[in-house]
Amino acid sequence: MEAAQTTVKAQKDKLDNCRQQQASEQEEHTRAEAADAAKAQEVAVNEQAKAEVVRLLEGMGQQLDGDSIVVYQTYLKGVNAEPTLIAALRSALEKESSQRCGFDCVAMEHLKNILEHKIREWDAAIAAMAVAKANVHAEALGAWAIRELAGEHVQEAVVELEAAEAAVAAGTEQLNAAREAEQHEEAVLAHYLTDLTLAGEKLRQCGDALEALMSVEAGPKVVQEAAPVLATGMDVDVEMAAEKMDTSMDVEMTLPVVA
Repeated sequence: MEAAQTTVKAQKDKLDNCRQQQASEQEEHTRAEAADAAKAQEVAVNEQAKAEVVRLLEGMGQQLDGDSIVVYQTYLKGVNAEPTLIAALRSALEKESSQRCGFDCVAMEHLKNILEHKIREWDAAIAAMAVAKANVHAEALGAWAIRELAGEHVQEAVVELEAAEAAVAAGTEQLNAAREAEQHEEAVLAHYLTDLTLAGEKLRQCGDALEALMSVEAGPKVVQEAAPVLATGMDVDVEMAAEKMDTSMDVEMTLPVVA
C-alpha cells in the first residue's frame, strides 16, 4: 500500500512536470507561429509590391488615361525618381507606343530600367524572406511537433497516474478486506480464549471434585487403622482401673474397725 501511494505521488509529480513542459512548448509554438505568420505577411507584402511594379512595367507599352498616368507619377515619386522623368511621363504615356519618338522613347526607356531594377530588388528581397520564412516555418513545425510530443507525454502520465490510483484503490480494498479478516480472526480467537478459560475453570472444578472424592474414599481406611489403637488404650485403662480397685480394697482391709 505504501509503495502504491509512493507511486501515485511520483506519477502526480511527473504529470505536473509534463503539463508544465506542455505549457512551455505551447508558448514556444505560439511564438513560432506568430513569427511564421509575420514572415508570411512580409513575403505577401513584398510580392504585392513586386506585382504592382510588374503591372506598371506591363502597362507602360499602352496608351494610358490621366488616372493611370497619375499612378505612374505617384510611384516614381515614392522611389525618388528624377523630377524630369516624372514630368515627361504624361506626354509619353498619353500616346500610343508607335507614336512615341525622341525624348518620349528616352523617358520610356528610363522608366523601364527603373521598374526592372525594382523588380530585381523585390525578387532578391522575396527570395531572402522566403529563406527566412522557411526557417521560421520549420521552427514553428518543430515547436508544434514538440508540443504534440509533450501532449502525448501528458496523456501517458495521466494513464500512468490512473493506473497507480487504481492500484491504490485495489490495495485499499485488499487492506480493508485483510483488516476485516483480522478482526474476524481476533473475534474467533477471543471466542476460543473464552472457551479455553471456561474449560480451564471446569477442569479446576473437576480436579477439586476428584480430590474431594478421593478424600471421601480414603476416609474409612484411616478409621479402621486407628481402631486397634483405641482398643489397646481401653485395655490399658481397664487394667489400671482394676489395679486401683485392688489397692483400695487392701487399704480398707488393713484399717482397724472402730466400734
